[in-house]
Amino acid sequence: MVGQLRELSDQWNIYLGQRGKLPKRSLSESDEEKIKLLKSRFISNLLIKEYGGSPELRVRVPCLTPTYPAGSQALVPDTNLSLPKKEGQEGELLSPYALTKRVDEEYGRLYKELYGLDTYGLRYFNVFGRRQDPDGAYAAVIPKFIKQLLNDEQPTINGDGKQSRDFTYIENVIEANLKACLASSDAAGQAFNVAYGGREYLIDIYHELCKALGKDIEPIFGPDRPGDIKHSNADISKAREMLGYEPEWSFERGIEAAIEWYRENLR
Repeated sequence: MVGQLRELSDQWNIYLGQRGKLPKRSLSESDEEKIKLLKSRFISNLLIKEYGGSPELRVRVPCLTPTYPAGSQALVPDTNLSLPKKEGQEGELLSPYALTKRVDEEYGRLYKELYGLDTYGLRYFNVFGRRQDPDGAYAAVIPKFIKQLLNDEQPTINGDGKQSRDFTYIENVIEANLKACLASSDAAGQAFNVAYGGREYLIDIYHELCKALGKDIEPIFGPDRPGDIKHSNADISKAREMLGYEPEWSFERGIEAAIEWYRENLR
């Protein structure tokens, strides 16, 4: 699938978000740095749409703009707590970061309506898989746990571990990108949930990793991370109907592949 995506990138503008990582809410980041990263996200998204909207490129170079980040960020927090998360049923936004995502989607809609630029917003839910960075303050939880367990370290779980996420293996995300590249123009200017449609509890994942790695290490339970939502689960029916998205990698299949990759590469 990766090879197919690289081939399509010569014809399509696949924009995968900002270079810097910006937490949803973090008092550890300076306000100056937050403003710099927010401005970078906003301007880069706008420029990519301006570039793609030029007359000679408008039809053959649509922008594929993930409006929600991959990895541990999951769905941007809002006040709508109902599950599953469905496009068009978002609540009030809870952070400046979330606002930049909403702006991305609105620009995508407007550029489609005003200039005929085909953009497809993809909302990634908790992506995991090979090559994901296990280090850093905002590292995704699965590779971070795997690395710590392999090194016989005691991982920290933020909160009680009973929070749930719609963990999505990377192959499903690649499929969604490919399907959006080939989607009808009728689907452009809209946002789509990209997930498996499941719901896994963090403490269950931790125990499963311990079992798979042959470890008997009790985690440390730390405070909840500010800004984190308790539960996340995606309704992917819209992506199925309009993009032809059919995720083939379940969480169980994906976690087995991820563990195998990290076993071989995190030594």
